Amino acid sequence: MEFNTSSLKARASANVEYAAHNYKVQSQEVAATESSLDIAKLQALASPQFVPAGTSSILYEGTKFVFSRKSLPAPQGQSLPRNNERLEIIANCRMHKLFERLLWDIRRENYERRQGETMLFHPNNDGEWRYFGLKPKRDISTVVLEEAKKKSILDDARSYLSSRSWYDEMGIPYRRGYLLYGPPGTGKTSLATALAN
Repeated sequence: MEFNTSSLKARASANVEYAAHNYKVQSQEVAATESSLDIAKLQALASPQFVPAGTSSILYEGTKFVFSRKSLPAPQGQSLPRNNERLEIIANCRMHKLFERLLWDIRRENYERRQGETMLFHPNNDGEWRYFGLKPKRDISTVVLEEAKKKSILDDARSYLSSRSWYDEMGIPYRRGYLLYGPPGTGKTSLATALAN
């Protein structure tokens, strides 16, 4: 008897991990992940997330896909880093296009679910960005700022976002910074949140 098995592995820090674990997965086990934050600054943005733990499965286009979360062993002489996990997706098929369609469907559903919300990330101890949670989007029209200044900032941000190829051609790192200053409560965070959308 011959088995045709395909598998895909991704570090748990990859975006596919967040999306796949929020896809329509049938699971008997659930693990809680915790988020930490400075309550005084973020006013309880984080809430516990419940994602499938261990092994779970879905039936996709007539093929059973098994999702498995596994902890990676720590390198010799080092302690285990926090959130050091791998997501593995296994299917009894050799159709790579089926894997591709599944991942695109996961991505599409994840994108549609996040409409109207901004994804938050925070750095972990290894210098990687980890998914932190979702926050409702802030519309730029709700930011109190002189219209001319608001338009200038928005035009600059749009120009920057459409100029990646120029940065690449010139060998300049593709990044932009804005210095917002003023006393607390004057809209710095509101403007940054609205620009993030």
